[in-house]
Amino acid sequence: MNVSIYIATTANGLINAGVPHDQWISDASWQSYLERLKTFDVAVIGSKTYAVMSDEEFLPNVTYIVLTHDTAKTYRSNVTPSAEQPRELIARLKQAGHQQVGILGGAEVISSFLEAQAVDELFLDLEGVLSGKGKNLLTADSGVFDLTLLDMKQLDPRTIQLHYKVTFGQE
Repeated sequence: MNVSIYIATTANGLINAGVPHDQWISDASWQSYLERLKTFDVAVIGSKTYAVMSDEEFLPNVTYIVLTHDTAKTYRSNVTPSAEQPRELIARLKQAGHQQVGILGGAEVISSFLEAQAVDELFLDLEGVLSGKGKNLLTADSGVFDLTLLDMKQLDPRTIQLHYKVTFGQE
């Protein structure tokens, strides 16, 4: 099973520029994200990310898992709440036969999967925009994670996509 983080950030590392995503994420990055989303069997998101996702992001062939303590809340038909820890969730998904898992945010979810060493790769769309408002890619208490660059491509004149292997110091 392969676990991938896919996230767009401002040039200064924020995943939320303090404005709706369509005001700072390029069309090229958005289309790349939607194409990558189609490759996932499962997409894992936090409850805050779920709350701001557009209808376009909910694909019928993808199972969405919202990490939340409020597992009694009602969600869309292909969305399941879970209070599992990252390693526990990944073990369950692997046993169920899932092949491609996407971690889509937010910072708490991304940080928890990295801290659990439950991530294989990172797709980082670096947008050519700076913002003084927003949320960091990782939580303040996150550790340091080793990455090896696998690929880099320019999506448009202001967006670069970086593809990393997450090595956790074991290359």
